[in-house]
Amino acid sequence: MADSCCEYLSYYDIVNPYAGVREAAHRACMRDYEAVLPNLLLTNITQNVIKTFTRTWHRDLRHEKVRHWDWTQIIQEHHANPKRFEVAIWSQIETQDGISNSLHGLAIGRTSRHGVAVRLERLEGYPFSENPFKRATLPIVERTLTYYASMIDARRIELVDPDPDLIPLYQHRGFRVERRERNHHFLVQDLCEV
Repeated sequence: MADSCCEYLSYYDIVNPYAGVREAAHRACMRDYEAVLPNLLLTNITQNVIKTFTRTWHRDLRHEKVRHWDWTQIIQEHHANPKRFEVAIWSQIETQDGISNSLHGLAIGRTSRHGVAVRLERLEGYPFSENPFKRATLPIVERTLTYYASMIDARRIELVDPDPDLIPLYQHRGFRVERRERNHHFLVQDLCEV
């Protein structure tokens, strides 16, 4: 007698629902910004994203505090976590040859062990003046992170080891310093009850 509760789930069955949730968070954020940033496109961080990053974000021109980050390795470290948060920020521009996409930001993090929080661990914006979302990168990532956290029933979002120079900016946006754990600094923002 077969018992349906004993069926095994494949890796695809586990990963796919969270990939769909990430994409839904991306779509929700794009809807929020479509009036002011109509060229905004948010995606998961794919191999295509990493190839574009490697080809266009020259190491010497990246911000000195993050230029040592190897996004290929960062993605590999996070890929096994199906509940990870990730977003690539693109602009879409119509050209005579079709649609041209430019990569302007990357962010990735993990869900806490018990699913209480979604943690943003890495955030990097395109460091050059041509970034049309330069001042919007943080709000876009924060909003997408908030949507994702709400969709998986997390109660808060956390920023792990933020740049100390940016802590006042994050506090102005409603984050608070909560604790220090294993030499990591956390800024926390509780999500409103729906």
